[in-house]
Amino acid sequence: MSNISRYVPMQGLDFLLPVDYVFIQQTIELLDLLSSVETENRYLVKTRSGETIFVAAEQSSQSQRQCCGASRAFNMRLFDLNRREALSFQRFLGTSLCCFPCCLQRLDIFVPGGRIVGRVQQEWTMMIPEFFIQDLNGQVVYRLQGPNVCGCFMFRDSDFKIMTKDGYTQVGTISHGWDDFLHAYTLSITFPPNATVELKAVLIGAAFLLQYLYFLRSKTKSWMRFCRVRC
Repeated sequence: MSNISRYVPMQGLDFLLPVDYVFIQQTIELLDLLSSVETENRYLVKTRSGETIFVAAEQSSQSQRQCCGASRAFNMRLFDLNRREALSFQRFLGTSLCCFPCCLQRLDIFVPGGRIVGRVQQEWTMMIPEFFIQDLNGQVVYRLQGPNVCGCFMFRDSDFKIMTKDGYTQVGTISHGWDDFLHAYTLSITFPPNATVELKAVLIGAAFLLQYLYFLRSKTKSWMRFCRVRC
């Protein structure tokens, strides 16, 4: 028997094993700025040190991007450093308005092969935004609680608390704020200490859902702000 061990490269969810924190950065290309219609979004998922572990690409219909804006349905595919699909997020068409409890937000998280690993489900509330973080069996593992403000008037700098399922103990955070180094707004996730890679994937999906619900801006406006800061 050979004593030579075979090296197996990391792939898929393996990249989430050693990390306790990631941030999500939207990328903007020249074609996005020149286009007369809203284009599909692309993002980088990075570690605390700035290393990219996933590249995310939105797939959505042009008609919904034009007519439904940030409320549109989409499929977000995440690729690892080996250019293999690691995850996909499926968001259903809905509204963020509290006066429409029949159209609550939902996002399903899949791994290649179509196996679901979890779901983000919005809970109807009048003020504080709240979401259930569910595992593959539909069991609530965490609650995600937003700031004490109506979602229609969400602050650009906001923290969403990752709470235990009983809602009493904070175990992590999803934050949206300005990054002075990147000169852009980013989403950051501090994972709960005991989170599995599957639950980390669900929480990344939750961050993307928050991005579209509360923080998505026109690429052109974002680029104009970047230019003003640089100048």
